[in-house]
Amino acid sequence: MRVRRRFSEFSVNRMVPNVLTLLALCAGMTAIRFAIAGEFHNACYAMIAAGIFDGLDGRMARLLKVTSRFGAELDSLSDFVSFGVAPAAVLYLWTMSSLHSIGWAIVLIFAVCCALRLARFNTQLAAEPPPWAAGFFTGAPAPAGAGLLMLPMFVSFEWGDWIARSPYLNAVWISIVALLMISTVPTVSLKRIRVPQHLVVPTLLGVGVAGFLIWIATQINDSSTGGYWAVYGIVAAAGLTMALTQLLGGWTKGGMPRLSANVFLLAFIPTLIAAGWVVVAHQPHPNWFRNHVLNWSDDIGILGLVRDLTEYVAVLSFGIGLVFGYSFDKPARHMREYLSILRPLIHDGKVNFQGETLKATPMMPVARRLTRKIKITRIASRPPQAASCSSAATADRM
Repeated sequence: MRVRRRFSEFSVNRMVPNVLTLLALCAGMTAIRFAIAGEFHNACYAMIAAGIFDGLDGRMARLLKVTSRFGAELDSLSDFVSFGVAPAAVLYLWTMSSLHSIGWAIVLIFAVCCALRLARFNTQLAAEPPPWAAGFFTGAPAPAGAGLLMLPMFVSFEWGDWIARSPYLNAVWISIVALLMISTVPTVSLKRIRVPQHLVVPTLLGVGVAGFLIWIATQINDSSTGGYWAVYGIVAAAGLTMALTQLLGGWTKGGMPRLSANVFLLAFIPTLIAAGWVVVAHQPHPNWFRNHVLNWSDDIGILGLVRDLTEYVAVLSFGIGLVFGYSFDKPARHMREYLSILRPLIHDGKVNFQGETLKATPMMPVARRLTRKIKITRIASRPPQAASCSSAATADRM
């Protein structure tokens, strides 16, 4: 008697990641079709959609526990078409075609470099990366390379074609991006970025409070100068809230954060000058500050740029508050380590360390004083006499 073979049941869950991969492939091919028709805005939207689908397929496969060799190979082929062939074709039709054969050769170099980068990535899947490479890609990933390649087109949509569409400038830019893809430069992997468990609640709290402040700012309908500063002051406070909630763990477990002079001077002050310049220039009514900022901008030839950036005043205000918030240090992790060393060394309410006697209370200032002098080399659960510390010339940043 002949026995019929039946196909084994195939779970729909196993198909979801592959469907997303194929959607990314279709989006990349659609970008080429829009570019041929001269619809470059739609081509960019299709490229962005391809990037979104590509970011989702791997995560869905790991979430559903349906990773497979077939899916990995299909993803590589889709990445080559969506982030190697499609961007090269779009850029050629947009501007590089004016260089004829030279322009075609340059976009071909990008496509070849994308293929080499993906091939190298596939060969490294089975190998165990060294500890220092954890959380990093080798060279720019294919989606990031495609995004960088399309950057001049994005700039031209916002500020015009006067320089961003230059084929000579794009030729240099395409060559740089292609070299980054095949280089061995470590590139941060966003896949490895995780919110620590003790910061989940503060992060959600910060998002909620910042969203509430932004909503309040949208409800202010005062067109006066005072109303203008109230709106964008609240937006800046929303950015400050987002940053400070990330330090909440430091407040509750390691003492209050303190201002970092280096970050304040090198990050916040330049941000305040650059962003504040645009915010002041965007005031609704003329005043001494607004008039002088506009006159100075005209004198140094950046008046057009300042006026173009006035559309992003809310983003710039949010950034001012955010950078100011991150100008503070969070001492929680370091303080817990130092306190674990200090407690066994306490005798009769005092700490005797390297010939210096310090009062043991309060402990946080004592820990800070010691961290300026020492670098912990070993933390061990030993009697106080066996605790081991060594001197160092550098201080740990808290």
